[in-house]
Amino acid sequence: PTLIQHYRRAIVTAKGIASYAEIERNVFRPNNYFIEEASYPIPKLRFIEKPTCGKIFGDWLEIARSHTRAKFPPREIDESQKNAFLLNGYAKLYKVSGVLILVNATPQ
Repeated sequence: PTLIQHYRRAIVTAKGIASYAEIERNVFRPNNYFIEEASYPIPKLRFIEKPTCGKIFGDWLEIARSHTRAKFPPREIDESQKNAFLLNGYAKLYKVSGVLILVNATPQ
């Protein structure tokens, strides 16, 4: 394959260049998705097990009830939550002028 074809089979992440297989194994499958088509620039995803509306609502309700109701969002992400928030370390987090910016793993 050409250099361009090689890079279109990979994604540039916070951990470096990762194959679609690695991203599927470490990011998508733990979140109930699999890559249906490793298309460029964004892979086409499908649910492993399609959730019901009740399941989605129940998950969000559980999350909402488990957090304090602060007037403003936190300025920092707790160290114990960073791995999950940053897609198992594949996404980058930048702090710019007191604002947190999440940069997802993007295909290159």
